Amino acid sequence: RSGTMKYIPGKVVINKSKECEDGTGMVFTSMDSTDIFVIPLWRGSGYTTMFVQVQTPHMVSTGLEDYKARGTQAAPYFIVSFYTEFAESKDLVLIRGDVVFTSKLTDSEAKWLLEAAQSFYLNDARYKLVERFKRQTHDFEFKDVLQVLDMPIL
Repeated sequence: RSGTMKYIPGKVVINKSKECEDGTGMVFTSMDSTDIFVIPLWRGSGYTTMFVQVQTPHMVSTGLEDYKARGTQAAPYFIVSFYTEFAESKDLVLIRGDVVFTSKLTDSEAKWLLEAAQSFYLNDARYKLVERFKRQTHDFEFKDVLQVLDMPIL
């Protein structure tokens, strides 16, 4: 799975790749109706862990600590919506991302988080970590996510 991303202020455009195994290349090809994952967000000399939940056609991100404390009542930091209306006719998916909790997440951090999340859903090798987190939790190692993202293991 691969896709190219072009940043346009207020929007991120993903071009579908026709070289994908399933022939669609859309970001949704990997996503179940509900998918969860954790992604480290580098800040200064360390990272904070973000909890990402995909509820097609949306992706909601919040801090893992907030999610642990409040569960489904945790406030979203960042909400992404995928618009597939042009997927067939124009071969692209439009994406809108809104930072909801600006004191918790900057625009540049949100952009990086979106790119990182897509890298896990559009790349078969990385998607195996999402699958392991969701289905084989006892075998999931967070250090594997850090290694894939070239972040030090603290």
